[in-house]
Amino acid sequence: MRRFRGTCQLSILFLLFGVGCASEDINYGVDVSFPVHNSVSTNYPDLPHNQDPSLPIPAEYEDKPLQPLGNRQQVYLDHLNGCRSAVAGTLYEHHCDQVEYDRMLMNRRQPQSMVNLTETGFQKVKAPEHLTKLVTEFWEANSQHQTEENWGEANPYFNTWNRPSKLVSVDDKGLRGSGVHLKREVWAALSAVMEEWVQE
Repeated sequence: MRRFRGTCQLSILFLLFGVGCASEDINYGVDVSFPVHNSVSTNYPDLPHNQDPSLPIPAEYEDKPLQPLGNRQQVYLDHLNGCRSAVAGTLYEHHCDQVEYDRMLMNRRQPQSMVNLTETGFQKVKAPEHLTKLVTEFWEANSQHQTEENWGEANPYFNTWNRPSKLVSVDDKGLRGSGVHLKREVWAALSAVMEEWVQE
């Protein structure tokens, strides 16, 4: 990853307008807004080695990307502590930390084992009209009957302890139009699109 050592001026409105740099644009990748491979970078633009390129980079900041977004590590810790609090005193007390460790390990290992089916790896297409009609009718008939999703123990992938996720399930037999028939229709329509895409 390219190392940025230019001098930047942070505006109080940087969240709206970005970060202004005298000589180079700031591009950032992993471990800046949220941890992806390792901890969130704390290599802030106003640190001496980022203000003066002639200064040596302290060991703790070696290989850490520039952090133009402020204290994102605290945002992450607040998120993780929310998960920990949700399972405190239960059998899952260490669950949040274990899942986070596994997530970052997977992020480092998984990409190297992936095989693309197409040159771009994805294709955006409009859903078949029949499928759109089915799903829209189901939603309009049942959207007022949303139920909270059951994720079991708290999971740091989702902050359900603050914002529980809800759904209208096609498996819920109490909902109008739900059940096996709807699922088969959805799968048939999606299968046709997928088979055309991968040409199999």
